[in-house]
Amino acid sequence: MLTTIRIAIVDDHADFRKALRSQLERDKTLDVIGEADNGLDAITLVKDFRPEVVLMDLNLPVADGFDATSVITEEYPATKVIVLSMHTLDDVRERALEAGASNFLSKDCSPKGIVTAIRNCSQLLRAQSV
Repeated sequence: MLTTIRIAIVDDHADFRKALRSQLERDKTLDVIGEADNGLDAITLVKDFRPEVVLMDLNLPVADGFDATSVITEEYPATKVIVLSMHTLDDVRERALEAGASNFLSKDCSPKGIVTAIRNCSQLLRAQSV
């Protein structure tokens, strides 16, 4: 029996969220449990639904992705954050990882690359809980 990985998508662009959700839902082992368009709603989403993986943009209204990532990874250690950003400079990547992100991907990453990153985070979580 395949284990389903629960995912939340956080991005302020509705079209991007919709396209990403559509790509992910093609894989029956991935369950997109919710979406948020700002950092504060992302934290609430994680609190309420406890996804295993959050796909997080950095440039968000209300609370940016750096702050949301920091809160989520500190308060909900059973949730891993993968940053998806257009900004791929080393200092942005380092800041995201310092905030607690488990991985950093460019938004132009292939759907297969995103799914691989999700699976790697899920395997890490399961290994930590053993």
